[in-house]
Amino acid sequence: MADDAVPSVLATDERFGPLATLSGRLLELDLSPLLVYLIDLVDADALPYLAEQFHVMGNEGWDFAADDTTRRALIKSSIELHRYKGTPWAIKQALTRLGLEQVSLDEKPEGAHWAEFDANITVVDRPLTESVYPQITRMIDAYKPARSHLRRLIVSAACKGVFFAGIASIAGDTVTVKPQGAA
Repeated sequence: MADDAVPSVLATDERFGPLATLSGRLLELDLSPLLVYLIDLVDADALPYLAEQFHVMGNEGWDFAADDTTRRALIKSSIELHRYKGTPWAIKQALTRLGLEQVSLDEKPEGAHWAEFDANITVVDRPLTESVYPQITRMIDAYKPARSHLRRLIVSAACKGVFFAGIASIAGDTVTVKPQGAA
């Protein structure tokens, strides 16, 4: 009786009987697809729309997210990231939430202008292609303070298994290959 949308007195009335039948069908509908702000439960098809709504599409993380789990974590943390946007903490958190495990920023590198900073990032167990560098740079630009400029980006790759490296250096890039634990 408590779940009835129409009281039983009205359901027996010939004018309200069809309304009672229709309202009974409404109680059987699954409303869980409408709960789009439960990020862990929403269908993966809705994630791009939520990312656009929470302003994390493109350079702010969506392009760099590898899978749905990472995308969900990015959407859930988007409000906090935007609250602290323009701070070193936001840069580190945005990169960490996307699976870049070791992120360090040198805010006052030696011999640099006061508004320049360096970023040192280690990519763990993830392919390191040439498309990763512009993605990381654009993401840092999205979260850095407007007055600051990225002077140097150092990206290192680390893996827990066999690692095959093919490297071509142009324009003065420095490539160093070290075994784990070497200084």
